[in-house]
Amino acid sequence: MTVQIGSLVRDRMSGTPAIVVPSIDRWSYSTVSVMHLNENRWPTTLMTSAEKTFFEEYDFLEIPKGIGRVVIMADMEGVTGVPNKWAAVTPAEMTGGQRTEAYDAACRAMTLDVLMAVAGARAAGAREVVVADSHWNDTNLAEADFDCQVLRGSNAAIRAMLGADATMLIGWHARAGAGAACLPHTYTERIRRLSIDGQEVGEPGMLARLAAGRGVPVVMVAGDQAACDEISGDIGCLTTSTKSVDAAGVVRHRTRIEVMREIVGNAYTAIHGLALGTRPELPRHQPGQFEVEIHAGYEVDGDTEVERVAQSKYRIRTGSILDTYGAFQRFVERLPALT
Repeated sequence: MTVQIGSLVRDRMSGTPAIVVPSIDRWSYSTVSVMHLNENRWPTTLMTSAEKTFFEEYDFLEIPKGIGRVVIMADMEGVTGVPNKWAAVTPAEMTGGQRTEAYDAACRAMTLDVLMAVAGARAAGAREVVVADSHWNDTNLAEADFDCQVLRGSNAAIRAMLGADATMLIGWHARAGAGAACLPHTYTERIRRLSIDGQEVGEPGMLARLAAGRGVPVVMVAGDQAACDEISGDIGCLTTSTKSVDAAGVVRHRTRIEVMREIVGNAYTAIHGLALGTRPELPRHQPGQFEVEIHAGYEVDGDTEVERVAQSKYRIRTGSILDTYGAFQRFVERLPALT
């Protein structure tokens, strides 16, 4: 058999099951690590080219019959170790400047978080994993770093959800106005509040409803603590907190090994649960119950899709949540440029 990310193995000496994951201790795709989920120790790193050594230490386990396609949507603000600074998550193309070391480090961290989710999903029996880069200009993940399909943008991910079995959100942030959170916002700094069916939501909540529109559950979210609290109170899926912000505004990062182990474990648990028939309840959307409140100074006229119900507040009246999201995107494009 071939050693690949997501392989399920057993340590011959201890008998402990483990999952093959990307190398954590150094940035190289020529190596893989073996993560023992029930042992609190640093993963063993092995060269992928040294498969003879690998086979001497580990036995491959049969991956259980699982599910079909899993779509992983990735953002950056909630990724492990990424600082609470806009400069760290802003691509150079968006500022006209040079790529920074901080942004490059954030891209590497984003890649590792996503690959850990890929590993957990595969080990639980996902036959196909599709990754969607959904941060800013959607060019933060390099396709060469993945052995699965990489899509660009949320719209491509939503299309890929058709016929999928599950969605995971990795690296996400809390909604605008969340308070003690890492770079909280809702799509653009011009939006103050987004409400669906009377429930204030951020981007994860919106994506959960879009996935539900395709009949697909969001089974796991990884991001900062505020994002995890937000989605837990909304749809109640498994969450992995990467960091938190205290009352004084100080960011407290969890260690990479803690987060990586939890992402792999939660991804595995979520997909394994689906394979056993545990299916989360999908959030529902009532047409006409989608309201957007924007900051003063960015007013736009209403139209056939968008009704202005008060100063700075608009209601989108369409049918399905997918149609509503399309109208919302067009509404955001019409907002005046920042000055």
